[in-house]
Amino acid sequence: MHADDIDVTAAGEHEYAVTLASRTLHVSVDPGLLEELGLTAVQEPLLLRRAVEGLPSAELAELPETIDLRELGARVPGFPEVTLARLRT
Repeated sequence: MHADDIDVTAAGEHEYAVTLASRTLHVSVDPGLLEELGLTAVQEPLLLRRAVEGLPSAELAELPETIDLRELGARVPGFPEVTLARLRT
């Protein structure tokens, strides 16, 4: 998914509305995941954006409307390593 097609908006503490073209997903982020990855809450929305960017297009249609970042990450090839590398560039 191209970065220009993604809009990430805070929807609460560790909760985001992610709009992908004409579809909106509600994504939660476990603070424990951030800790495991050595990230801060400030980096949370960018981590989510980078994960969605790495999502294969075929997976997009299969995503439930509500999902957490761990579940979403399981569908992203190379998550979290590849996503972290993209986050840091």
